[in-house]
Amino acid sequence: MPTTVQGTRGTASILQDRQVIDISDTIHLLEPSSYPLVTLLNSMDKIKPAHNPTVRWMEDELEPLTDLLNGAVTAAALALTVDNGGWWRVNDIGHCPRTGENFRVTGVAGNVLAVVRSFGATAAAAMVDDEPLWNLGPAQREGDTSRALLSTLEVEQTNRTQIIRTPFGTTNTQSATDLYDGNDFDYQARKSAIEHAVRIERMLLFGQQALATVAAQPLRTLSGVYEFIRTNRFNVGGVLTETQLDAFCEPAFRYSGAPQLLGIASGRVIQAINNFAKEKMQTVPREEAYGLNLQRYVSPFGDILLAYHRQMVGTIYGSHMLLLDMDRVVLRPLRGGRSAGNLAIRVTNIQANDEDSRRDEYITELSLEFQNEKAHALLTGVTG
Repeated sequence: MPTTVQGTRGTASILQDRQVIDISDTIHLLEPSSYPLVTLLNSMDKIKPAHNPTVRWMEDELEPLTDLLNGAVTAAALALTVDNGGWWRVNDIGHCPRTGENFRVTGVAGNVLAVVRSFGATAAAAMVDDEPLWNLGPAQREGDTSRALLSTLEVEQTNRTQIIRTPFGTTNTQSATDLYDGNDFDYQARKSAIEHAVRIERMLLFGQQALATVAAQPLRTLSGVYEFIRTNRFNVGGVLTETQLDAFCEPAFRYSGAPQLLGIASGRVIQAINNFAKEKMQTVPREEAYGLNLQRYVSPFGDILLAYHRQMVGTIYGSHMLLLDMDRVVLRPLRGGRSAGNLAIRVTNIQANDEDSRRDEYITELSLEFQNEKAHALLTGVTG
């Protein structure tokens, strides 16, 4: 039997299927420099479906090897109070970098180490409060039994998924009208895809995790890069020098162990680097740049791929650069339905049944997995 349509037949009378269109493979081609983090994560296949609105991952570190002295001591002191006594074991050899002295741990009681001072050629000397103390490792006697076990405990990290929606549409009359620059609905679709990716980018950078109940339903926001980076924050407070840049790079490269990190920077920071390091700057070949204009800065600790970020502008963010280990950053779109485990979907024909228009939208529900925040860094306060 044929399907009948009552009333005047128009262009909106023919029902179309509600389509789910995956735009993960094409969204980064539209204007990649507007959202370099999204572009790189998408191009590098750094996307892993989430199975729950709360995203979880486990992190661990190697045994800590640097502690701080808690209170000044004399050269004759045989007890050292440290911040973290649980990091030490009997027969560990400690080292004070400032004085060059080595000492041997003979007992541990809470945060107090019983020690033999000047265990080696360097004489004992007074130590100051908050003196860094290195644990060089154990030295055990012949025929000794195995020493006490010590391990670090894994830590669970979490983030939340956030729903980001970008609707667009035109009236059916507008869609049917000939325009010099092409169909207006298609234009709105392309423009809205860029706007949707920019919104994702801004949340991935500046989002702060929160949870509220609105109309009896949860509303979640995700933690972005800025909220995750807590340890390696370097405030220049003036004109950036090459020495300062190298000092900023060293901790992130040390913790990440990667030979290459991504630097997402404001125009001011990139210009400052170019001013003092032209001989250390290289253009990244297009096939390696994922559609972005990237430069390679060769630091003493590893290479930085520099990407200009259009969202880093103004008095505050215009002075910033993020240094990211991309092997430890993963997009986590919610699997099934919402975004089908992809970066985003386009849902078509969401207008009311009797509305003389067409309305589509891009929709994403995703989170950010940001592993080992010490492997990343934030540079601020660059004035030139």
